[in-house]
Amino acid sequence: MDPLGQVTQDSLALMNAAEGSELVISQEASQHMPPALDLQPRLSSRLVASDGRVRLRALVLGTNEGGREALPPSLVGREAALRTLRDALARAGIGLRQSVLVRGPSGLGKSALLVGFRQLEQSREAAICWQPTTRLSVQEPYGVARQLLRWHLDGDIDEEAFDGRLGGLMAEELNDDQRLLLKEALGVCEPRELAALAQSGEAVELVVTLLHRLIGELTASRTLVLMIDDLQWLDEPSFKVLAALQARLPINCPFLLVASHHGREALPARLDWDQQITLGRLDARQSSRLLSQLARRYRLHLSPRLRGQIIERCDGVPLYLQELCRRVDMDRREGRSIQLDELPRGLLGLLASRIDQLDADREVAHVAAVLGRRFRLDFLAECSGWEMPRLMSALEQMNRLEIIEPVEDETEGREYQFTHQLLQEAAYLSCPRDIRVDLHRQVVSLIEEHFPIWISRHPGDFATHLRRSGQYARGARYFELAAREALKVSANRTALKMADFGLASLRHVEGQVEREISLHTVRGQAAFALEGQGSPTAHDSFVRARELLSSAEHPPEDSEDLEQAFLVKWGLWVGCSQRNAHADAFMLASRLADLAGQLEDPRYRRLADFARACCEYWAGRIEQAYEHLEEIDPLNSPMMIEWLPFSDHPQVAAACFQGWALCLRGDYQRAERQVESAIRLAEQFNHPGSLAMALMYAAALYRQVGHVHLAASRAERAYEITGSPDLHLWQVAARSVLGWQRALAGDREGLTILEGTLEELAEITGRDPYQRPALWFVDACMSMNELAQAEDYLDQSLLIARERTTLFVPELAIQLARVRQRLGHPAEEVRSLAEQALTQAREDGNLHQELCALELWLTLVDPEDANARDDFRRLLGEVSHSDAPVLVRWRTLLDRRLAHVVDA
Repeated sequence: MDPLGQVTQDSLALMNAAEGSELVISQEASQHMPPALDLQPRLSSRLVASDGRVRLRALVLGTNEGGREALPPSLVGREAALRTLRDALARAGIGLRQSVLVRGPSGLGKSALLVGFRQLEQSREAAICWQPTTRLSVQEPYGVARQLLRWHLDGDIDEEAFDGRLGGLMAEELNDDQRLLLKEALGVCEPRELAALAQSGEAVELVVTLLHRLIGELTASRTLVLMIDDLQWLDEPSFKVLAALQARLPINCPFLLVASHHGREALPARLDWDQQITLGRLDARQSSRLLSQLARRYRLHLSPRLRGQIIERCDGVPLYLQELCRRVDMDRREGRSIQLDELPRGLLGLLASRIDQLDADREVAHVAAVLGRRFRLDFLAECSGWEMPRLMSALEQMNRLEIIEPVEDETEGREYQFTHQLLQEAAYLSCPRDIRVDLHRQVVSLIEEHFPIWISRHPGDFATHLRRSGQYARGARYFELAAREALKVSANRTALKMADFGLASLRHVEGQVEREISLHTVRGQAAFALEGQGSPTAHDSFVRARELLSSAEHPPEDSEDLEQAFLVKWGLWVGCSQRNAHADAFMLASRLADLAGQLEDPRYRRLADFARACCEYWAGRIEQAYEHLEEIDPLNSPMMIEWLPFSDHPQVAAACFQGWALCLRGDYQRAERQVESAIRLAEQFNHPGSLAMALMYAAALYRQVGHVHLAASRAERAYEITGSPDLHLWQVAARSVLGWQRALAGDREGLTILEGTLEELAEITGRDPYQRPALWFVDACMSMNELAQAEDYLDQSLLIARERTTLFVPELAIQLARVRQRLGHPAEEVRSLAEQALTQAREDGNLHQELCALELWLTLVDPEDANARDDFRRLLGEVSHSDAPVLVRWRTLLDRRLAHVVDA
């Protein structure tokens, strides 16, 4: 099949490649057609060769009719819609006629839902007549009736079939004229007048009577399902037939009508629907799940950054996710570099076809696309030069075609936006390049002369116009401003995108090393927020910034150079600290201290001290970390520098770490006050990411001291404020805690949630799930008695923690000892783990875990050990009094042991 239906050498080669009646499609053709979801599982690749030399690669349609052997399409996020269809089928199965309409804009998965439902149900008792339609379907009158009859006859409708199997339904009632008219309507013979046939009420009546009786005959033994994909392409007589059937079929008929419709225009006939399913875009979580499925299907390894880019660009539209993954797969197989900034040709053709429907109004779409995804009416009028009545007519047409939609919060005058980012890109790319450049220059002049205040509100959009008009240096400056402003309010995806655009602009100019370093630091911090503090994107950014600093002819001497060097070291330190690379982290913290000593501002010294304290904390040196944090006093000493880019506010982070250090030293009452103060501090800074961090640190602390409800309460609040994709990492973490609470309450679904969050975090961050152990997951496994799963996770986590000498060794050893005791392992194994936990906790100065280890010893290892009991009593006397449930448990244990001694 040639893309344009022309006879070419390639199309002849494709015909020769076909075996028998196979359909062979060139890859170029497949890129220009929307994916047929019922065909995709049956397409396989074939190399077409001539004289032993590969000429082209083709796609061959196999013989499997999309049935039980075909992989069903992914229905992520459509579970509720699928349940609705299956419930409707169940009602039809008990004799209650049903009609269901699936609505939604193009690309949201209406066809996939119907195909998936069909493939799931066709192995059951119901008979399913599948009728996909295209734009050509409107040319076939009575198409619904003809396809239903062809399906019933399992072949064409000819004279023999009409007189034999169909004629018996109503032959005795028809005269010769009616018989001829019915034959014409069903395509048995050529119509005398096609237009008259389409408008004939008598023909409609005859077809409806025939179908009514046929459906009655078919449903006598089992349920009949009629599925029509893309209802809008049916011919007008078919709509009349469907409306008449709905009116005539009895309510107790086991018949289900399922249809899909894009919803842009009203149907030519009124149809009654028992239920309507409206599909919306997938949220970030559902998009991530679908992307994981597609990655497995196409055998793609997607880095966290690439995953984020794909999800952001597709904006919850399943079709776009499918096409982008197909493009990545093809680029990989062809050995090309992956360029996600370019639209796949298949998507470009599909989207551009909608733009082409505007005809003479395409110019308005081009100007609007140059203005951006969201544009003002006054800007559009000024740049297009069109009169307002003509312009409004064009906008109404674009609105009808779902290319644009009005913006509700019109704070700056009347505004519109493209319904999807990729639609805007398709309109932009369909505009000639020289015209685009001229339009961008015109927009820059318009904004600078008449709307200068707009620049401060939308620096990123203004920077885009500067860059695309050839003013790269100015564009980079505004991109940096936009990235910094976005980072301050946790708009992390925007910050990362602006920093990337700024760096791309600087490739066209020279002598901008300082700005390039600054953009890399902003980019790194945004990547930390999106991919976690072990982000490879962030690491690459800070390494590149360090290389730029090292390439300078003179070492940094003035304060501005020293500040920039400090920020680069800070970013490198964050990554090393997260990876538990203690030696590198301590070295970088020392260099931060050296740089801070050369700067007058005391806040740099506090930041360097905090870096040192963090290193000590993660290395398990609790006493030293506590002393450094006490010296900083983060609740009362400012640590924030106005132009310092950050993913998490360092002052809030320091307050959280101080609370944890207090907890591990046994000062529980002050620790709880400290984390609550950290939450209030984050609220004052009005930085959502830092507030989420403070809430999650508080939840983790409350878990340690046994306050289950307080931990869940803080996590629930964190979940509520992290709904945006910019804070998705924190939302996944909060969901873990909520799953943990449900698991502790005996709900197995809680453990399922935790398993899902662990997998999702590994995909987003690309980090080893055992590097920073998820103790919430361990608690849930033990609560649900999934001890083998808990043992495997703890064993691997403890192995890594021992290798890197991290803070987690005592707690992991304690938990593993409890699990192995319940699994019936030898007592020596449990004793060995308890001794290891106790020794490590004492070396670390970790009073809290020392008490936990002694509790383990006195309950599972040696309840009669007097020395351990004396140590336990002494340590309990050193900790602060509070209402922490863990203290109540420990005192109860000690009282029970003392009573036992007295009785003896």
